[in-house]
Amino acid sequence: MNIFLKNKLYRLFTISSAFGNAGRTLFDIAFIIYATNLPNPELAVSIVSIATTLPYIISFILGYFADQTKDKYNRILSTRFYQFLLFSLFAFVCIYGVQWWIFIVLVFVNVVADILGSYNGYLSMSINTRLVRKEQLSEALAFISSINNTISLGGKAVGVFVLGLLSYNYSYFWNAECSVILDSIFLILAKI
Repeated sequence: MNIFLKNKLYRLFTISSAFGNAGRTLFDIAFIIYATNLPNPELAVSIVSIATTLPYIISFILGYFADQTKDKYNRILSTRFYQFLLFSLFAFVCIYGVQWWIFIVLVFVNVVADILGSYNGYLSMSINTRLVRKEQLSEALAFISSINNTISLGGKAVGVFVLGLLSYNYSYFWNAECSVILDSIFLILAKI
């Protein structure tokens, strides 16, 4: 916690990561709720479950590519922008209602967004090693992990509540985009 309070760049980077994690969590909840409104929701939710495990299955490949990436900071910014575009596509496509062809497009969008998010996580880990001293690295990574786990767990509860308030109107999922925008802003500030 002391690192977070005393190290400005680490603090900004951690907050940025938290916003990105919150956006992905909200996006995943919206995707599952969309699937439950399809005809044959059991099949749709099964497809979502399989699709959301893909980034975990290939995580070692993403970690390898993240290690090989030269300009990690700019790569994070570009992949955050691609995530923003994917979240925009999600919100736009949901305007057309609940249909299987839309769901298939959303499965693809979700897989690509999750892969980009995992790749960003590995890139961020590398950047964190430069933001803190070597003897603080374990504490810094543990703090980020606890923040992200808390946001993921709490974000799901808050996300379901917010969706309930919005009557499950998916066009309001510009929230996910806002998370990516804020995430990018914090990354740009951290570069200063």
